[in-house]
Amino acid sequence: MWLWAAWQGLSSERPWIAGGMGPMMPSETPFRAALAWADHRGIYGADRDLLLDGLRAIDGEFFAAHSDRVKASQ
Repeated sequence: MWLWAAWQGLSSERPWIAGGMGPMMPSETPFRAALAWADHRGIYGADRDLLLDGLRAIDGEFFAAHSDRVKASQ
């Protein structure tokens, strides 16, 4: 659950990139923001690695779901 809470807590740090002629698309959670979140909470070692890997995995699922929503709306 803490990985999900971290991903949600860092959502305001996630940039959205202009899609040219298409809609805005989300980008990955910034590495520096994730490290700052971990530092603030005293998360180090293997748990920090789990945080970074988990954020990357959740971001990937979020990108896929967002892309599916965009395709469905066209």
